[in-house]
Amino acid sequence: MMRSGHTGGMTNTKLLLVVCGVSMMMNVSLVMNAGLASSSCTQQLQMSELNYKATLRQLENERKRQTGDSKCPTCQACPEEAGQVVEVNDEEQDQQDVKVAQVAQMGTDKNPPWVWLPGREIVDFHVWKPEGFKTDNTIYDPKEDAKLQELFSSDKNKYARSPIPMGSARIRVAPAKWITLDEFAFAHDVFFEEWQRFSFGNWLGVKCQQDPMDAFAIQDMLWRVKPDLLIEVGTNNGGGAIFYASIMQTYNPKGHVVTLDVKPVNQNWMTGKNKDNCKGCITGDEHPLWTNTDIIKFIQGDITTKPVQLQVEEYVKKAKTVLVVEDASHRYPETLTRMKVIAKYVTPGSYMLVQDTKMDRFVGRLRKKYGNLKFGPMRSVDEFINANQGWQIDRTFEYYIYSQHHRGFLKREG
Repeated sequence: MMRSGHTGGMTNTKLLLVVCGVSMMMNVSLVMNAGLASSSCTQQLQMSELNYKATLRQLENERKRQTGDSKCPTCQACPEEAGQVVEVNDEEQDQQDVKVAQVAQMGTDKNPPWVWLPGREIVDFHVWKPEGFKTDNTIYDPKEDAKLQELFSSDKNKYARSPIPMGSARIRVAPAKWITLDEFAFAHDVFFEEWQRFSFGNWLGVKCQQDPMDAFAIQDMLWRVKPDLLIEVGTNNGGGAIFYASIMQTYNPKGHVVTLDVKPVNQNWMTGKNKDNCKGCITGDEHPLWTNTDIIKFIQGDITTKPVQLQVEEYVKKAKTVLVVEDASHRYPETLTRMKVIAKYVTPGSYMLVQDTKMDRFVGRLRKKYGNLKFGPMRSVDEFINANQGWQIDRTFEYYIYSQHHRGFLKREG
């Protein structure tokens, strides 16, 4: 990959080199002989991205050799900087990126690392294209998905693999610039997390930290399954409970949401200025759906303790269809511990939704520790599926391709 030391104006060295490269091809004497004229342009556009990067490097090095400086003679200077765009020689970093660990090693020899289990994932082939596809500006070859997984992660304790459906699919975003679906989705994930976008939204006026695309997919799941009891582990300010209850009320006015947290609803787990990003918003326990009905039951406590489980089970006994949502600390092994407890409440054909599986990948791809997170929901899902028959990872509700809960929709068979 190419990086620039320039921080203003045209910050993308690659784009600058594209312009310079075209200029150099038009003025052949500056760069190369006439035999590399227009046909070379056409060939460049057809190259893979790695070959394309190499070609750009060759063009730039040749230009420097010919002109004796590091400024493209036919390009205008960037407004904030009168000239030189410094290219960092990071081929060693590129090679290191390619060798980044493929699989997170976990468990023992008797409990092997995660694997894609045949028959344990439900894939909607109406949404995903196993035969591949090609349009004017997109192309997908399913064989490339395996290569994409190899590109990421072999770092022993990291999760860097791509969970994105059709992640290797390429999208043309400029005449000679392609990005993968994986890069697009992960970039949004990083922005959404680090810029705290999740803290701005609300549902019916209540602070709600659900990504909008996931919210649409979740309401689809609720409508199709029609649970009369939803158990949510991780209430925070109650936006999720209000969201679930409002959807459930449309098909079953007698449905219930039992939501649990170790802290009161009026305490936001976020601290600092970002806790008030949702201007004018209220907490769930201030909403009429919470205060004026018996639809929502809040239990303050830890679901792994027996007294709390007994309270929850009073509601489970009366329910025909139960769906559970795990949305608590997002840390391993706590997430896995809670999954083992709440899985028994899920009725056959219903779901356990494990949220924010994205968290593991922040550590794997960015080599960055988030809080005290080393592993999280994704590893918890992997170990749970490997150890428990009768469950499948249902990817049907990932049809928007982007999700913060990839591989987190777990369906109980039956």
